[in-house]
Amino acid sequence: MSLRHVLFLACLPLAACATDDDAHTLTMSATLTTNAAGELPFLSPSATIATHAPADVVGKPYYVGVFPAGFSSGNDPALYQEWGTVPASLSIEATTPAIFSKGAYDMVLVMYTNTPVTPAQLAFEQMPPAAAGGDLSSFTLSAADVLPGDPDQALGTLRMNVADADVRVDISNRTPTDPADRDQTVAAFEHTVLIIP
Repeated sequence: MSLRHVLFLACLPLAACATDDDAHTLTMSATLTTNAAGELPFLSPSATIATHAPADVVGKPYYVGVFPAGFSSGNDPALYQEWGTVPASLSIEATTPAIFSKGAYDMVLVMYTNTPVTPAQLAFEQMPPAAAGGDLSSFTLSAADVLPGDPDQALGTLRMNVADADVRVDISNRTPTDPADRDQTVAAFEHTVLIIP
């Protein structure tokens, strides 16, 4: 089965689906940039920097999913999900259909650079695999997008708050210029692409 934007929509629960009048899209744009050595640098959860060659990432499957805010990973089904392959441009932009009503959602991007993905997973017959060593995942340390009264944000996700307009979040493989600088490192953990150890 081709990975080229196989789409699956699952509006569960139905309350999460919107009418045409109040329906909005969610967009996640991820751009990976190389360093001076031509490698892709990524922060790890321990604040160390690891690299991939672009060839390790291009052509690999990626998964985008939107879930209810504060969802339980591995238990709660996605409200929207799609598969794709990382293009040579190293830029991914995933936009959902306009199905999301006012409220909070958690959106995730995983690039499976090392973990095998089965045909059943690509066909949405099974849940996507958990990201493992060397895989890449969306991440933010900031809770600025979690509104008062909202559920906590699930790890590896970006909070998307729908009010009366479409929502877009941009992420990249952010790394500090000086890893010993705490402020730079904390800032690099916001809206980033993390490497999984």
